[in-house]
Amino acid sequence: MSKLQRIVHLSDIHLGATPDQETAVLDPLVRALETLRAEWDAPPSLLAITGDLYDTPEADVAAATRRFVALLAAIRGALGGDVPTIAIPGNHDRRTAGLLLPFREDIIEALATAGVPGLIVGGRQLPFLAEHVPDAFHGLPFAVALIDSSYTPSGAVSAGGLLREEDLLELAETLVRSGDDGRRPLLLLTHHHIIPTPVTDTSRIDADTTNPVLRWLAHNVLPNIVSYADHEEWMMTALGAGSALSTLQAFGRPVFVLHGHKHYPTVRVLRGSLKDQGDVVLLAAGSAGLALALDDGDEENVARLWPSFHVIDVQDRDVKVRTVAYYGPHTPARRELLHVTAEGQSWKIDPTDDRIAHRSAKLEWNRSDVTLRPCSGRQDSRWDLLAVRSVRAATAMEYSEHLRAASGASFQVEGARVDPETRSIDLPTDGSLYAYRLIGGAVRTVREAIREYGASDPYEGVELLCRYESAEARLTLRGLPGTSIPFGSLVDLTRGRAMPHPITTRDDGVIEMVVKDCGPRMQLRIQWRPERPASV
Repeated sequence: MSKLQRIVHLSDIHLGATPDQETAVLDPLVRALETLRAEWDAPPSLLAITGDLYDTPEADVAAATRRFVALLAAIRGALGGDVPTIAIPGNHDRRTAGLLLPFREDIIEALATAGVPGLIVGGRQLPFLAEHVPDAFHGLPFAVALIDSSYTPSGAVSAGGLLREEDLLELAETLVRSGDDGRRPLLLLTHHHIIPTPVTDTSRIDADTTNPVLRWLAHNVLPNIVSYADHEEWMMTALGAGSALSTLQAFGRPVFVLHGHKHYPTVRVLRGSLKDQGDVVLLAAGSAGLALALDDGDEENVARLWPSFHVIDVQDRDVKVRTVAYYGPHTPARRELLHVTAEGQSWKIDPTDDRIAHRSAKLEWNRSDVTLRPCSGRQDSRWDLLAVRSVRAATAMEYSEHLRAASGASFQVEGARVDPETRSIDLPTDGSLYAYRLIGGAVRTVREAIREYGASDPYEGVELLCRYESAEARLTLRGLPGTSIPFGSLVDLTRGRAMPHPITTRDDGVIEMVVKDCGPRMQLRIQWRPERPASV
């Protein structure tokens, strides 16, 4: 058996996105890599960065290049040396805010010509997209290639890209000419997703960093012209993704695709259905440079989810993937995403058990008791939400919560109104009760749900976010009319899975959902259909 080799997969760094990005996210990234490197026998064989190196190509190119080169030096230093690195562009490296023309090449070209040893920068052969990476560069038991999916030279607005089957067909011939025997797994780096990723496939277009006129157009005018055009999948996928997937399967070998773009770490394994087809693994990385907002919205200080990256262990034809989440001073939290072994042209899957290693924080409990009450003045269309929260931590820590509610709601905490621009509160972690009221915070009727959320999402519900591991998470709902049929779900915000979860309804009508040994980045939800008055 050959020695264990590693790939560190980063994506969506978005350098320059926020003023405090270095201290809030990037410095902790370097510390997390140092923590891992201290446990390894050797540096990784490859550092793969799959796009959105910068937040926008409008930045001062020389200054942005210096910043990225310095960040790369810090990352490589944390990993133990000049690790061979492949960096490819994303839509944010090509278009203003990742969305608007003009299509730019200068910021990627500047990085490629900065003289950084051991760095391959993709996307320099436009309009041709695919490139083979010589075996001598990485030394992995894989064939390695990249495809620049960020090519969008026309159109005023787009965050999507292009995956062209001709580029892949040319790549297949290039591999043959390089002496590749066609039996090794192929590792392919790209930026855009080939199939929609969970959690974000229903997200609205993030136009918050653009001007107010464009934001209003994206959220109000576009969906009146094209159904669901205010949602990301309308303009964020890569043209030709379906054909590209079929072509990759036609390679007749196991294929492992690394990509980013949607900021959530997820994995899919797609089986070939014909004898001569290969299996394709699609591994999406989270953002390594941004702390993510849980929900869509214009608020700046919402509850954040941790940034993350992947560590991929390769030994012969055996591949294990862990996602590593990190933030601030906390110890990186690691979670196994995938274990596969290449057998012929297929990937044999060894199911993982979601174990969490090196936990960053531990709560003894995280509880939310929510009561629905008719909203004064709007009893026919809205509910007030009275929430009683209780959080107990094993050790002293800070715990903040973002108050999510329907638009127009007002917030009261211990009788005082909360600033609607922040919509966040700091909770005590000693187990004491803490109450707040969201006036008009939930919709009551189908008509109000459609007006508030749109016809594509007419359900209402309450939820509890567990950003940290908790021995017990408990969500309780009171006041829901007996004619409603509630249902529970547990959402894994790391993998992007929404799973049905049991709820109980007591004799007094109280609905309860309890999760023991709840992992981090999990969301408890109790949802129901709003009322349908006879006039609707």
